[in-house]
Amino acid sequence: MKFRKIASDEVWNVYYFVVLLGYLLAVFYTNIPVGILATTYMMILVIDLFRKGIIIQRYFDLLILAYVFFSIISLLWYPIGKIPIQAYVVEITYGILPICFYFYGKVDKSASFLPNFFKAICLSLIVGIIFYIWAPMWYGNYLVEIGYSSNNQPSWIRSSLYSIYGATIASSFATMLFFYSFMGLAQKGSKEKWLYWLYLIVSMIALILGLRRSALLGSFIIIIILHFFLYVKWRRLKATHFIYELLIVIGTLILGWWLFPLQFEMLVTRIEMFSTAVSSRSDQWELGLGLVTNHLIGLGLGAVSHTAGAYGFPAVHDGSIVRMYVEIGIIGVGIFLAIVTIAILRGLFEARSKIIELGIILLLLFQATGSNVLVFQLLAPIFWYSIGRCISKQDNKGLADLRNSK
Repeated sequence: MKFRKIASDEVWNVYYFVVLLGYLLAVFYTNIPVGILATTYMMILVIDLFRKGIIIQRYFDLLILAYVFFSIISLLWYPIGKIPIQAYVVEITYGILPICFYFYGKVDKSASFLPNFFKAICLSLIVGIIFYIWAPMWYGNYLVEIGYSSNNQPSWIRSSLYSIYGATIASSFATMLFFYSFMGLAQKGSKEKWLYWLYLIVSMIALILGLRRSALLGSFIIIIILHFFLYVKWRRLKATHFIYELLIVIGTLILGWWLFPLQFEMLVTRIEMFSTAVSSRSDQWELGLGLVTNHLIGLGLGAVSHTAGAYGFPAVHDGSIVRMYVEIGIIGVGIFLAIVTIAILRGLFEARSKIIELGIILLLLFQATGSNVLVFQLLAPIFWYSIGRCISKQDNKGLADLRNSK
């Protein structure tokens, strides 16, 4: 039994172009409901899946549906009357609805979603860098109104690279783009080398300006993984390429120090603060865990979310995994960990063709230890798409040279 072919590939592939365009327009027209835009778009995609027919192929699909089902029925023990039901609804739309991209990842034979995704986020990061350097007051007003900053002055605008969606998402996108550009440059005979060089330059600038510890450390881990596969396991690159890498890194650091000396000092400070990453979040984790009355099923989806916090209730603002445990308990976390473990193992087994998706999964899981990235409407879709790609038997045709090389 197979999935019926999804004819409307274009509708899926332009998701990030459409939604990021909405985010850009929201900078100038703040009354544009970008959250509703993304939710509506995903609802259309879900309807498309049901219209074409979802046929269960293997046990893994049941695992995905079990996670969705358990998260939804957590409403049965959700503390209604104590915490507004809006928190549950928001979590469904932000954290559960994006799982539809898993099903598309499984059947995306052309693997055209990823190239479009990286083009879209590169454009959005370029826009963010322009806003960062320009620092107009109207952009500062937007950051204040959205809640990304508390002041509209240039010094506050340049406290981090916010782009059009916030510093955490910007840093996550920059790390993914860095990863993708590195793999693209390792291809032989590629006609788009210039594009991968652009991705590399944009991603490195964005990472430095972003000042996010998880993204910086995640980038470092990805660099180690990439070097192992490209230099040791696959022997795709020679030692001379490593020299070029060092020159680029040194040149970027010098250029960053010269153009943005204050931001460069802040970057060094953030790196020195790596050791405090856990201790600075442990209080809210302990608070959230202390609220759990039934560790098997948790409090219910959204019970300690940002939305609940906005209504004055205790919230776990940093840490998707801890928050997941508080909300859907041992059962929910167990199903989720089973999903990602199987996907990672499959990705490792077929690393030559699934290395990009595997890197995205590992990056977001790493960031999820200290941030709620798995319930961001711009990050959750690419996470679940990557899960689907790692599980599927489809090759990633966007990296054909790496896939076919011996």
